[in-house]
Amino acid sequence: MIRRPSSVVTLQKSDVNEFDALRFALDTETRTKAEERLKEVTHATSTTKSETANAQHRQTDKSQPSSARKRRKVYGHRMTTRQRLGIDELPSGDAQTE
Repeated sequence: MIRRPSSVVTLQKSDVNEFDALRFALDTETRTKAEERLKEVTHATSTTKSETANAQHRQTDKSQPSSARKRRKVYGHRMTTRQRLGIDELPSGDAQTE
């Protein structure tokens, strides 16, 4: 009789099938958990990416000028408030004649 070490296990055909079934079940369960985790991470990341993209878009978007830019475009770069409001004309009684 041949003596085998205790760590060696002999498998029969039914054991191999059961082992394959267990391995498949474990792989399926692990894959399902991994897919769920991937969905969570992807959702969180995509939200963060879109928020970042929106923030960058707001910073770099010059197609809609600010009100200061609109004023400069209409009135020129340096104008006083009186000029903007049209108050710099002299009153009619103080009109200078040459």
